[in-house]
Amino acid sequence: MNFNRRDILRLGLGSVIMSAASAAPFAFAEDGTKKIPVCLQMWSVRNDFKANPAKVLEAIAKMGYDGVEYAHMYPLPIKELAKLQKDFGLTCTGSHLGRNDVEDPDTLKRNIENHQILGGKFILCAWMRNDTEADWIKAAENFSKSAEIAKEAGMYVGYHAHAHDFNKLPNGLTTWEIFADHSSNDVQLQMDTSNCPDNPYYFMEKYPGRCKTVHMKEKDLKIIGEGTIDFKRVIEFCETKGGVENYTIEFEGKNPMVSVDLCKQAFEKIRNSK
Repeated sequence: MNFNRRDILRLGLGSVIMSAASAAPFAFAEDGTKKIPVCLQMWSVRNDFKANPAKVLEAIAKMGYDGVEYAHMYPLPIKELAKLQKDFGLTCTGSHLGRNDVEDPDTLKRNIENHQILGGKFILCAWMRNDTEADWIKAAENFSKSAEIAKEAGMYVGYHAHAHDFNKLPNGLTTWEIFADHSSNDVQLQMDTSNCPDNPYYFMEKYPGRCKTVHMKEKDLKIIGEGTIDFKRVIEFCETKGGVENYTIEFEGKNPMVSVDLCKQAFEKIRNSK
């Protein structure tokens, strides 16, 4: 575990007392309006999480995160993870999984069952490549079929953005746009503010309501607010026209347990600034 003594004392890793209200999908601002919950993508702390799931979830709750988004792995049986979430007042927004986890109907149904236990509703393909425009269209069609299955359970399938998704084809469109334009509106387009090379705002604004969950990540492995992303602009869109249901903070640099705490503090400072 990458905790030092100062981290342990500051984060109060002895016990975390959370009220039932803190585990609700939305918290409330001082003026009574709903606040979009802030979750942590567990890939950010994957090594620590694998080594000691309970201690890490406890720490995340103490940092003020509302919930978690899992990534590729569950270090404990699903029911045990669900119990830990409840113990620490955390919700689950969903998971990053493989392409087959979304496209294959039988595998998707098993993932839906897992998310019914965890309480998450976003079953997302973390990464995929397609060689041609026709391949992207076919993927869009497959995801649309899967979205129908997920919708019956009150869930969504979707795809998470990476840099290669914004390569332009001869027709001038990016593969992200090809996938978006040929998939149903129920297929979620999870934007990652860092993975989009140029302009994440344009793609979010082009598909309002299709990005109900968005990754808030700074460029160049930096703490949120220390790079070039205009998070204030992203937040304004998310909270007005975007239809966003949760923010998911991700960090891929050094000292993850300390850094995700700093990212959460920085994000809240930006969100609450006038």
